Amino acid sequence: MATISVLMPVYNGEKYIKETIDSVLNQTFENFEFIIVNDGSTDNTKNIIESYKDNRIKLYNLDRNMGVGYASNFAVNKAKGKYVARADSDDIYHPDRLLLQKRFLDDNPDIALAKTFVEYFGDENTRKTERYNTIKTITERNKNDFMTPEEISQELYFQSCIPHTTIMIRTEVMKKFGYENLRCCEDYNLFYKMNIEGYKMGTVTKYLAKVRVSNSSITATSKKLMYECTYFIKKDIINSLFKKGDVYLWGAGSFGELVCEILKENGLNISGFIDSDITKHGEKIANIEIYSPKILNENIKVIVTSLPGRKSIINELTKKGYKHIEDFIVFM
Repeated sequence: MATISVLMPVYNGEKYIKETIDSVLNQTFENFEFIIVNDGSTDNTKNIIESYKDNRIKLYNLDRNMGVGYASNFAVNKAKGKYVARADSDDIYHPDRLLLQKRFLDDNPDIALAKTFVEYFGDENTRKTERYNTIKTITERNKNDFMTPEEISQELYFQSCIPHTTIMIRTEVMKKFGYENLRCCEDYNLFYKMNIEGYKMGTVTKYLAKVRVSNSSITATSKKLMYECTYFIKKDIINSLFKKGDVYLWGAGSFGELVCEILKENGLNISGFIDSDITKHGEKIANIEIYSPKILNENIKVIVTSLPGRKSIINELTKKGYKHIEDFIVFM
């Protein structure tokens, strides 16, 4: 029986899937099954996969596109190895990835999941975009900087600091949680639930995956969908804030405006916005006033909706005696 089950859902991945498959099949650790779920692709993906004659590949073809959450969970249910490793259909893996992650989990029985360092890359056109620069300078650091179980646990309440494409996880843990049927953020939902239940996650401190930056990904094209899924993941702690006092969104930009809309769609009405920019004070978003941070008092609870100002906002709230989860949360 295979020691590792490598899981890879794919939808219309003909452009890059051969590079990914080759990087998986060329691993120095060879005792694995490669479960590929073709999620209703309408391009040449199926034919490319079927051109391989390696008996480690187990291909499952879904009749129609069901979404990454469904396809990922389908693959989980087929896994028979001791460990489950994730692969994404346009990324590239170091030949020693499986070997080093297996060794790490073997040597650390208290760790349920191991991630690795990642390097983001893109084609010539992608590298010219502002989004690519942000991913290289901010996202790449956020994925690599949090290494210890303690650091990862704390950061997961704020954002997903685990690059999904790098994970190796004990199969019994993966099968316990599985993936929700989400169109995006299915990975963050998994990590968030594991963290809530106290499962430890660690890092193999080597660059073992190259992650391709695409301008057509769901997170690049539909921020509202991503924020809706984030609300789904954090809805219990978000809803609890509204039971404790008046809730304000700290961050009166497009991010905050969209979060306000999503909360309203779920029956939650905020009392106002807070912003450190004095030029915004007294203005309104969606007929809701923007206030100075001076408005804060013990009856006001806060959802942080500013990405660039997140750390400084958290520091300011902490200095004022605000407690994380009890008095404030970071939306993402």
